[in-house]
Amino acid sequence: MMEQTGTLIELGQNSPLALVYFGLSKEELEYLVALIKLRGNKPCMYVDSFRPSLLNKGDIFLIDAFYDDLLLELLDWSIRIIAIGRFEIQQKTLFFENGIMSIWDLNQYKLEDISPVLLKRYTSRLKLHAYIWCDDRNFIKNLQTIFDVYSIDYISSNNPEYALHSLSENDYEILIIDWDNCGVEIQSLIHEFRKISKIKKKFPFIAGIKDFSRKELFKDLTGMKEFCKALFSPNEILALFLRSFPLNIQKQFKQNHSDLGPYIHWRVNSSDMSLILDLKPEIQNPQILYEDLKKELEIILIQEQFSWLDSFLQSA
Repeated sequence: MMEQTGTLIELGQNSPLALVYFGLSKEELEYLVALIKLRGNKPCMYVDSFRPSLLNKGDIFLIDAFYDDLLLELLDWSIRIIAIGRFEIQQKTLFFENGIMSIWDLNQYKLEDISPVLLKRYTSRLKLHAYIWCDDRNFIKNLQTIFDVYSIDYISSNNPEYALHSLSENDYEILIIDWDNCGVEIQSLIHEFRKISKIKKKFPFIAGIKDFSRKELFKDLTGMKEFCKALFSPNEILALFLRSFPLNIQKQFKQNHSDLGPYIHWRVNSSDMSLILDLKPEIQNPQILYEDLKKELEIILIQEQFSWLDSFLQSA
């Protein structure tokens, strides 16, 4: 198994952050503020007159309650939101419906235990670039949160002309596309993809969304299978990325493979590397896995901010 090729780096050094907290004790809040100051960031406590436009690079905006309008304004300003505290299901539902994915649940973890990774993101030497071609606003926000945590560069646009030009001129490892809502008839899009694949060294891995109740499904699938090994719902794509990141050349699992869903990993051949979808992961050398996890505890722990999503992605 390939060793992890990345490390953790600080968030909020080049852009402001918003930290929503709820149900913290006085001691926990003091610890949190001290942690922010220790990192060299400026904690900005919420007041009624405060607006996201006043935040500067390196500021961390602390909000002590749920203000729907303020959360939406922060999202409109593309300010990263992280939540920490003891949340009820209604509050988690509000986060999920507004594309807020990073939640540290203090019902499951002590603040001291997660503090080493609380305001960090993963960065890899194997840089990934993604194109998001769909029009579901909340789905896009959810994807962007995942990509931000794993330092994946991305462009999001549902404009067909721009998308096809960008795919022709740039190198992407991942393309997320809603086949039914991309603004191009599917057979015409397949034709364009064939043209691009002839001039590009490699075509990006496609995570495709398809409505199976649409007419002419068989005709669409016949062409799509050239580029898509499988099709997913939006929630299945989120689960796929959460299960797969951070990427290795080969993953190895302690669980029985029947309990796992598909995952993405790097494939290496004599000339380059590309991403592939593995639909049936199998167990390989669980002892090696155990030793790797001991060495990379922080990288494993950073994934736990998404653990609350399991039930949402299965039921939503």
